[in-house]
Amino acid sequence: MSVEKQELGTLIFYCWIVAAEIIKIGYITTCECHGSGQPFNGWFFQAFQQSPYSLWWNYTAGQPPHQIVIHFLAGPYSLLWWFLNLPGHFGYYPFFGYLLICDIAIFALLARKSRWYALYFLTLTVWFTTYDPVDFWIVVFAVFGRYRVALLVLSPLTKLPIGSELWTGNLSVWIWTFTSHDSFSGSENWGRYLLLGSIWLFALAFHFPKVWGKIAMKIRGNASDEGPSEPFSDEQPELQGLESEEDNEGEVAEI
Repeated sequence: MSVEKQELGTLIFYCWIVAAEIIKIGYITTCECHGSGQPFNGWFFQAFQQSPYSLWWNYTAGQPPHQIVIHFLAGPYSLLWWFLNLPGHFGYYPFFGYLLICDIAIFALLARKSRWYALYFLTLTVWFTTYDPVDFWIVVFAVFGRYRVALLVLSPLTKLPIGSELWTGNLSVWIWTFTSHDSFSGSENWGRYLLLGSIWLFALAFHFPKVWGKIAMKIRGNASDEGPSEPFSDEQPELQGLESEEDNEGEVAEI
């Protein structure tokens, strides 16, 4: 690969990082989403002032006959989710500052294996750090699931109310989660579940390197299907030198 292409790839890499972080910081600090009347702030930060699974949040928007009324159990997720989001107890800016620090640290870890996969994560978190922080850690586990199957499994489990039965002494949270129209069965949530599922499946696909190898070779117009490779391997000239040796061989890398 020519020096010019290497320099261009490096320039794109760092510009992408800067742009993504500017968008996140700008949104968090300037948008109206930090107002107490916003739906997310209405339940999330209040929930961390109380015991898990104890806050019921009511929200009404619009006017009849198009009025939306939500009766929501705040934080119907696992005890692990509650632990990871504990900085929410300290309010809006400490919580989002915590997310931004975690975001950069996780990006740096991923970049040690694959710069372009790390950029993929950084791009995802433009949405999941700012607009949907509830699912930030679900996405983190899913993305890291490319390297560790255990984390791939942990991702959907974190979204489920595992541990609530121990905390409350009953299955009320589980029942509400799977029966309420304001939870899994609510059609307004299906788009988000589709996005989360796509991220999870994408990470899962890396555990089948032969499939990626065939896809990569078809993209390159190579008739040979011998040997697994990843779509961002060294065999793509413009990305040479940005992947780990394990990734170039199409193997599942270890963190």
